[in-house]
Amino acid sequence: ATKNDLSNTINARLYPNPAKDVITINGLSASATTTLSLYNISGKLMHQSTVTGENYTYNLQKLAAGSYYITIQSDKKITTLKFVKE
Repeated sequence: ATKNDLSNTINARLYPNPAKDVITINGLSASATTTLSLYNISGKLMHQSTVTGENYTYNLQKLAAGSYYITIQSDKKITTLKFVKE
């Protein structure tokens, strides 16, 4: 077992923040399927993607300016990142 097995968090990074056109999330699991859920500040689900691989890029052009949350679920682990769309 690796030390990562002991952690329930995903060490994903989201950038840039604040963002204008696109965000990139890296540090995702290379071996497991990851579900990304994008919520607005009110908690409404705006977009959901299932991805494989360590990086994901999302186009924000259809989103209104404001604060958003991305919930990242992978292999029984979950983490939430907040970002601002300018």
